[in-house]
Amino acid sequence: MIHTFSGGRRPSYTNELKALKAQIEWGQTPLTSCFFHGCVERARDMAAGTKYNILSCGGIFFANAVDALAAVREVVYEKKEAALAEVAAACRANFQGHERLRARLLAAPKHGNDNPRLDDIVRLVERLRDEPMKEICRDPRDGSKFGNCHVVRSSAVRTGLVTPATPDGRLAGTPLASSVAASVGCEKSGPTAVLNSVCKLNAAKSWQTGYQVNLRFQGSMLSEPANRRQVRAMLNVYFSKGGQELQINAIDSEMLRAAQKNPLEFRDLVVRVAGFSEFFVNLTPEMQEELIQRTAHS
Repeated sequence: MIHTFSGGRRPSYTNELKALKAQIEWGQTPLTSCFFHGCVERARDMAAGTKYNILSCGGIFFANAVDALAAVREVVYEKKEAALAEVAAACRANFQGHERLRARLLAAPKHGNDNPRLDDIVRLVERLRDEPMKEICRDPRDGSKFGNCHVVRSSAVRTGLVTPATPDGRLAGTPLASSVAASVGCEKSGPTAVLNSVCKLNAAKSWQTGYQVNLRFQGSMLSEPANRRQVRAMLNVYFSKGGQELQINAIDSEMLRAAQKNPLEFRDLVVRVAGFSEFFVNLTPEMQEELIQRTAHS
């Protein structure tokens, strides 16, 4: 995947062409390119030689957008428990003095729980991403459309640190959603519900260049044969239903806490963050905490 790239429809594409040329020249990925149609035959890297246009325009924190709209719809328009202006004021105040309203927003349906009440909002947020991307994200070489992607990497923490409180009940400065699957702490119905929610996304129309899904299990889910068979069956169903990328951690919270306290004893502990893997002890304290706070399914 060649990642986010502005490519606006303007008279001159000088800057975009320079960036693309640099990616093609210095960002080559020979091993990955072997698996893309046309690269081997043309002896060219995927950035320049694949059969398909793999340039992508990224938009992240999809789950937060779905959750925020769902919360506003339920609290403001369906239950009429608050006015829209009150929700906005509560967010500006980081919910200080608005704790009861925050509790109502948090209690609203959340993405990642296979809740049919969110299906129309998922479609809406996909459309809100798709339409502007078609207009402004184009290959500067020939004007062809970019694909749409969702790859978070470290942005869940880094962007969260500078993002105010949001209508889904999230506090200012706290992590945003680390994948397309669910916001922090919102996986309440088990891993099957998480994957069913992801499979409701229109991958072919709205996620042409992929999305990344994080899933965390307790260690016993992969270390014990019976549990491992169940996990394998669940993953087979997920991919047979059209699921795309899936990133799994199978580490107990207790081990991660121990690694925080005694990093020298856990120097070889590798975790999957969000689009990349890293030694746990090398992560910032904020990123370590975000990973620990993810729901650990058992």
